[in-house]
Amino acid sequence: MKKLIYNRFFNSDEYPFELIVLNFVCILGMCAAFAAMLMRIIQKMPLINILTMSVIFFSVLVLFVMSAKQSKSIKEAMFYVVAVVNAVLFPVIFFTNGGADSGMAAYFTLGLMLEFLLIKGWK
Repeated sequence: MKKLIYNRFFNSDEYPFELIVLNFVCILGMCAAFAAMLMRIIQKMPLINILTMSVIFFSVLVLFVMSAKQSKSIKEAMFYVVAVVNAVLFPVIFFTNGGADSGMAAYFTLGLMLEFLLIKGWK
């Protein structure tokens, strides 16, 4: 079963390389969001933090499903997911986790770089 899933989403000739990379990034993002959500539950953080991480998890999951179905609007969806996560969710996490002491400032920079790369491309 694991080999079938791996071959379907990460080692398939029917997907272009760009979608294979997106699938891999989505899986890593979902694992990271789930781990962060679990840690926030264990640390008994406020409910807004847990809900924010679950929204990030489900938005990356939707992006993965769109990628797996080879949707025509995947590029627009990538931009909107990154824009919503950067413009709405990261500030919520930043301010509810303690501001500058929360360690979320690096995610602002990462998100801005991702938005720039999605808009302008790699060149």
